[in-house]
Amino acid sequence: MYEQYRLDLPQDQTVCNVQSAAVICNYTAPNEYHITQIRAAGKASPVGSPDPNLRSLYFPGLQQFFIMCSITGVPAIPTLNLLTLLKNMPNLTSIQTTNDLTINDIPMDFGQTLPSLKKLSILYSPLTTVDNFFNNTGIDTFVQWGRSIEKLRLDDSLRLPNLSFIQLEITPSQPQSWYITQNSFPKVYAVGFNSDGTALCNLKVDSSIIKEIFLLSSNSGGYNLEMVNTSAITQLGLDGKQSTLTPSDYNEYPNLQFVILTNSSISTYPFTSFPSSLLNFASTLSEFTEIPPIPIIKDNFFLGLANNKLTGSIPFHLWDNVIGGTLDVKNNPDLMGSVPESWCDKRLLLSNTSISYVPDCFWCYQSSNVISLPSTLTKPSSIDCAITLDKDIYFSMNGTANITGRNFGFYTENVNYRLIVSNSKIAITYLTIGTPQTVDINIFGTIIRPKVVVADIKVLDLQFSTPTNFYFSLAYNHFIDHQITLTSKTSGLQIPCSLSSPLTASGVSCVTPRAIIGDYILNITNQFNYYSMDLNLTYSYPVLNNVQLLDIQQQQLLLILQGNFGPSTLTVSVTLNNSMACTIVSKNSGLVECSLASIPSPGPATIQVSVQDFTVSFSDMLSIPYPPTTNLKQKCIDDTYHCYGHGQCSDQGICLCEPNYYDSCRYFKNPNVTFIQNNTKPVATFELDGYQFFFTLVSIQEIDTENEIVKELVVDQWNVTDRSNGDLTSLYYHLDINATLHPGLSASTNVSTSIEYSTKDREVAFGDSVLSVSANSIKVAVNISGWQYDSILSHLRVVFATVVNNDDQQSVTPTCDDDDSDGTIPTFEEVFGGNSYLRVIKNNTQFYGRFLSYSYSDGRKTYSKNELISKTPINGSTGTTDGGLSLAKIGIHFAQCDLCLLDPDFSALVVNNKQLEVECPTSSSVPWKIIVGACVGGVVFIAFTIALVYYIRDSNRMRLRLREIFQRGGGGGGSKSTSKHQIKLANLD
Repeated sequence: MYEQYRLDLPQDQTVCNVQSAAVICNYTAPNEYHITQIRAAGKASPVGSPDPNLRSLYFPGLQQFFIMCSITGVPAIPTLNLLTLLKNMPNLTSIQTTNDLTINDIPMDFGQTLPSLKKLSILYSPLTTVDNFFNNTGIDTFVQWGRSIEKLRLDDSLRLPNLSFIQLEITPSQPQSWYITQNSFPKVYAVGFNSDGTALCNLKVDSSIIKEIFLLSSNSGGYNLEMVNTSAITQLGLDGKQSTLTPSDYNEYPNLQFVILTNSSISTYPFTSFPSSLLNFASTLSEFTEIPPIPIIKDNFFLGLANNKLTGSIPFHLWDNVIGGTLDVKNNPDLMGSVPESWCDKRLLLSNTSISYVPDCFWCYQSSNVISLPSTLTKPSSIDCAITLDKDIYFSMNGTANITGRNFGFYTENVNYRLIVSNSKIAITYLTIGTPQTVDINIFGTIIRPKVVVADIKVLDLQFSTPTNFYFSLAYNHFIDHQITLTSKTSGLQIPCSLSSPLTASGVSCVTPRAIIGDYILNITNQFNYYSMDLNLTYSYPVLNNVQLLDIQQQQLLLILQGNFGPSTLTVSVTLNNSMACTIVSKNSGLVECSLASIPSPGPATIQVSVQDFTVSFSDMLSIPYPPTTNLKQKCIDDTYHCYGHGQCSDQGICLCEPNYYDSCRYFKNPNVTFIQNNTKPVATFELDGYQFFFTLVSIQEIDTENEIVKELVVDQWNVTDRSNGDLTSLYYHLDINATLHPGLSASTNVSTSIEYSTKDREVAFGDSVLSVSANSIKVAVNISGWQYDSILSHLRVVFATVVNNDDQQSVTPTCDDDDSDGTIPTFEEVFGGNSYLRVIKNNTQFYGRFLSYSYSDGRKTYSKNELISKTPINGSTGTTDGGLSLAKIGIHFAQCDLCLLDPDFSALVVNNKQLEVECPTSSSVPWKIIVGACVGGVVFIAFTIALVYYIRDSNRMRLRLREIFQRGGGGGGSKSTSKHQIKLANLD
């Protein structure tokens, strides 16, 4: 090696004693050294003759190898390629050669025995062919200079797993095709070719990690560049009039930021609008005759059209909506016009143009090399170069304050500030917490003194002690005033936050006048800055699942509340209707019992539960029954005219009807209706004389305290299982819930329903009760579990739909006296504190539905509110003479429950006055009307008497049972009887 490269160094072990950086040795054992680094330069004169048969060099400890040959000194044996000698060196990591004329190709096996080699640089060698490209080696950096490569192999057969970039100087005289794939070069992020050849070569790039491609050419050659994956590329340079790019639409490169085209044949932009990511576009030595009329859309945009053929004037209005930037149009001698004063915020390169005027701001910094003016312009004798500020106080954010003004210059020579926008904005570092302070800034010898204050706002931690009091730690300047508000995303309501004092540098305690639950935006502002963050405020307590009212016939009532009242119940209190205190009798985290000193007014009531000074009001969970009257039997006789001749009034004021009579014994069950089975959706349907009455579940809604829908599940995709057996038709429907159909719903939510029809009487379990269901009845069961509530203040409403007559009052043949000769009944009747009824009359048949005022919530009965949500006319319907049909939606409210159950059913009654044998009263003072018995109990129950029959005989035994229930439970409202007795009582009418 000494003789080949003419190294003036000792040729024995004493080389390690030479005080030179040319050779560095490592002492490994007594009198044993290994050379670890060779960094030597050859001489012009020979130092001997090397062995022409030399096949390898032996340097077991060598780590770095640098050889620089003399420009005039040719190696002793020019055909002895250095790369063939570098073998079996396990520690060699870096090779660099300069002017080595022996390297004209890369051996096919190069690098295979150099396991540690990472960097290879071949500079100014006659490397004409790269056939192997050191395949299957661990090299991560390869640099080649010299424009000597004529033939290059780049294809998908190569595998260089560690190579990070490709930089080659080439001289192709014949067309070639190269293919760079991510599989071959998994870490390459940049590709650079510099060609001095005449050939037009093809380069195809298929990689999602290559961000930079620069293909330069100093001769007539060029490149056909094809990008298979355009997503990653951020910088692109392309030279040559023959060069092309595929895809040619630059808008297909979503992250492209820099484009430099040189010696191009284009005369306009290669796009119709600037790509949104583009920051820099330059096309020099091209064919532009004008600046294309496309507005600039980015601040500080660089546009370079130097050395083109521009004529006319600069269209300054294209920069109207941006600030800052650079325009390089030098060497366009036919470009004319005057630069406006508003362009002082832009850097201009105007040398060798015919621009006739520039503002003073450019003359102030004419001597700098960052701008250039036409030599034909004469500097004015008087110019305004004063540096001024445009604010009294500036604010610092994230340690940086932006100072704005005029005449700051087009560059900076001071390390204490950075130029952001030419002439008008600089940035300084400022971190001092306190009141506004003066800062000295030296701008080209002029001192400016702006006042600066830190205005950072950042929430570091947020802790809620109660829904009206929370604490958060801030990164902020407590020496300036701050305002804090909470804005509801649902209602837009703004809640001010009063800050506790004293304020500290890191903590703020905020007290709100009302509880905040749900989705809010936290807004923190000061004079200079604004900060906001989204808050999803959820609390697990207090929440009510069900409410029971006991001892209603006594002067003291007992409320039993079940739910979640938190881990500590020391502060639990209960109020009724915001006014009546309920004295706590017993309490734990899941159950609270309290007593009322007096009987509240009958009807729906609200319950207020307070835990840790946080009060939640619950509605639609309790209804206070009316106290029993002194003569219920007589009232029943007067209201129903002796149960319309088909039953008897009991002492408790309830009609005990003959078999198959319903609605206070007024109507007889129609035996001719037909049940229609639906094999896709849970629709309960009867058909009679061509008319179909249906009742279907359409949605489940989560409702907040304002009766606004928080979220809604439209139930339209079901999986159906037929479980029919013998006389029982049984269809089970399970809602198909997945992320595509219901993206906002929890995966734990389960909704199922069943529809059953039988031609025989039967008993059916419902919750902890047993229901008696008569023959030819439809029974529907609905089960909802696992619903994830957005707030403890929300609850569920199950929405059903059916078709009804448009008129709210439907005609029937009057029964008694002329005072009620219109003979009408309401379509939907909501009874205060009791059941609600739906009636649809078609073809002398009343389809009759009853909605009980209780439901099952987590296995326990609780009050439920029923309501007619809407009634919408069906366009083009041609029903009865009352004006047509409407779609009615009926809502049934649940308490917040994890397992929610309801069990509706249906029947049809004959409306035929010839079958009624009624003895009308002699006095017209008692008008004919339908009275609905009120029942207050546990399960929301849709009882369409079309299908559900409770057969009770008028016997002494039954009278005694009913009397016993009433004595214990006060007419069915909150009684302590068994669930089976409660349900039988609730359905006697």
